[in-house]
Amino acid sequence: MKTWIDPKTSLEWQINPPEPPGAWKGAKNYAESLGDDWRLPTIEELESLLDRSRHDPSIREEVPFQDPLDYWSSITYANDMFYAWCVYFYDGSVSDNYKGEGCYVRCVRGEINFKGLT
Repeated sequence: MKTWIDPKTSLEWQINPPEPPGAWKGAKNYAESLGDDWRLPTIEELESLLDRSRHDPSIREEVPFQDPLDYWSSITYANDMFYAWCVYFYDGSVSDNYKGEGCYVRCVRGEINFKGLT
């Protein structure tokens, strides 16, 4: 599996995630199947890839994956356990999404270093 270590956060990201998009439970199962501490990222970890001054995609220029897709986070929406948070890399927005709907998955490992974020 090809990976990239973000110099701003020290997180290691999967470069080529699986296709096509899938439900949240499938995304979690996929991440767990990778082993070696791979997991679905938190909202904050996904947002660390964003550059909201850019559009289509709203991803920092140095990030090797530049797709405008929507990605599952590991975080369930507090007001409804049937929803989880997704980050939309087209415009940098964050929204809740029904867990049965399809979003993409990009796995991560490591702990975020917030000192590198500005």
